[in-house]
Amino acid sequence: LDRFYLTLKAVQDELKKTDPPTRPSHSREGRDGGVPIPEQCRQAIESFRVRFEDAMDDDFNTAEALGYFFDLQTHLNSLLSLSKGQPTAEILSLLKKGNEYFSKLGWVFGLFRDNPENYLNEQKKTGLKKLNLAEEEILKLIEERIAVRKEKNWKRADEIRNDLLDKGIVLEDTPSGTNWKLR
Repeated sequence: LDRFYLTLKAVQDELKKTDPPTRPSHSREGRDGGVPIPEQCRQAIESFRVRFEDAMDDDFNTAEALGYFFDLQTHLNSLLSLSKGQPTAEILSLLKKGNEYFSKLGWVFGLFRDNPENYLNEQKKTGLKKLNLAEEEILKLIEERIAVRKEKNWKRADEIRNDLLDKGIVLEDTPSGTNWKLR
């Protein structure tokens, strides 16, 4: 469920961006050879509703129907990766459609009703409580790590990262800064 919500948050963040898409369409080949990734994604996303309904009509085959959500998530993540923060109009359209399927068809199972950001924040709070950690403590260590990295004190930076990892906190360095998540 956490992975679904991470994908949904990333999709919704991408859809919230106000800059119009300026990138041309992509034609990168998929892993299996000749089919371009956007085409694979387009087919999977556009056929999702029919596949989902067929599974549910097949003696309420919930396992198969839920499997299609995993497939949908995989294709949404592929589109997010492909767009690199600058999606084409086609990618935005597919992301929007995939997001709508999660919210409209997930209710059948009582899933995906929460706002992804709220859900993920609650999971963080619960996890921190179980680990007996405060977010302020983590943020303080991240700031210290950023400072020692600027000083090129890699040993101390690694110590901070490993210390947090031992406590169940994973640091992710991104172009926009250092993020943390629960292991």
